[in-house]
Amino acid sequence: MLSACAASPTATSDSDGEAALPQSIAESGVLKVGTEPLVGMPWTALDENTNENIGIDPDIARALGEELGLEVEFVNLSFDSLIPSLEAGRIDIIMSDMLDTEERQGAVDFVDYVLGGDGLMVSADSKLDPASNDELCGTTVGVLRGAAAHITLEEVNCDGEEPIDLQVFPDVNALVTALDSARIEVASGDPSTWGYMALQEPDKYRVVGEVFNSGPLGIGVTKDSPLSSVISDALNRLIESGKYEEILASYGLGESAFMTEAAVNMGQS
Repeated sequence: MLSACAASPTATSDSDGEAALPQSIAESGVLKVGTEPLVGMPWTALDENTNENIGIDPDIARALGEELGLEVEFVNLSFDSLIPSLEAGRIDIIMSDMLDTEERQGAVDFVDYVLGGDGLMVSADSKLDPASNDELCGTTVGVLRGAAAHITLEEVNCDGEEPIDLQVFPDVNALVTALDSARIEVASGDPSTWGYMALQEPDKYRVVGEVFNSGPLGIGVTKDSPLSSVISDALNRLIESGKYEEILASYGLGESAFMTEAAVNMGQS
């Protein structure tokens, strides 16, 4: 990690006063974007026919690439390997429906680009209807390895009741498969993903409970890298042009999820 940070050049400015790209990216003309392709729609997935990265995150990444004059190369990784890959310099940024939290800020900086959180989903025919996480005691809940929901649900105090039986999965596809096969009773994950699935297949899935871990989703950047300013500037141009709103709205996200201005490290613990 120290080596990766030391390799980042000092931020410079272009003629307009905006931060310039790190030399290695400027010379290659390529922005390597780390993503977990199985997070699921509307955020990120692989097209069944072309195997192309699709969803909100790939669309915003491509728009950022156009703003910066860079080719965007997606590097598909497991969610829990995204931050280590960024630290090791194998990718330039992370875009994968990742919550900006104070804990993660110890390893990376975040350029926050949309407001999100965690939510719960059950099978449509399930009798469970938890209004809050406290009502999950005694149930089997699937969580994504490395996700903020894993930590939050581990900390639920069941006060003598049966604890939550947490089952950890490497990606959203495995998580949903476990729900479909009744190996878990509840799936935790991004509420936008669950809402999208329930809208597409209302006879199969139902969203329950309240959104928790509410906060910004962030584009992960190496600590103290000039890229945080570069990405912030480019994102603000997308917001000002209307392209940002166009992308989010095309996937059904409402104005409550929109950022009016890029922010850095606004997440909380």
